[in-house]
Amino acid sequence: MNLALLLLLFSSRVLRAQSLTVSQPDKASTHEGGAVILECVYESTSNSSIGRYTWYYHNSSSWATVSNETGHHSGRVAAIDKATFHTSRKASIQLRSVLPGDAGLYVCEVEIFNVSQGRGNGTLLRVLDAVLSNGMKETSNDEINHSEIILWSRTIVVPLLFIFSVVLINRYYANK
Repeated sequence: MNLALLLLLFSSRVLRAQSLTVSQPDKASTHEGGAVILECVYESTSNSSIGRYTWYYHNSSSWATVSNETGHHSGRVAAIDKATFHTSRKASIQLRSVLPGDAGLYVCEVEIFNVSQGRGNGTLLRVLDAVLSNGMKETSNDEINHSEIILWSRTIVVPLLFIFSVVLINRYYANK
């Protein structure tokens, strides 16, 4: 595959993705045992709002789908109704009975059928320790630092890998 074809494929994907923009706040926090709303909104150049959304969670070791039915968050996730997704263009969720292990990066993915699919940049959830009986608050857990590193490395490393790949492919075909 030559460089021109690679760039064409990449640019068509970028142009397609521009028809859907997904936004979410960078950070959110709550106390252990509390609840938090993870906000997600989308804008689309299409009038269609028929689609779906999915949330993904990354702690210091792996990615998982956020679901009320299964997994780590089972029984603690409240999703917005379909009407709000379609009319208000929101894909937010609420986490209830938050645990220290819920700290991490949450990414909202929205798909508008026959239009496009997009992801937010991620919301870093910080879980503070429960309030002590004397009213004092304990310090927050440190799992957050790992997620911040992952967020920054993803933002920097992925574009650099793409550029590096294009240069290598170009040199490979130039030597043939």
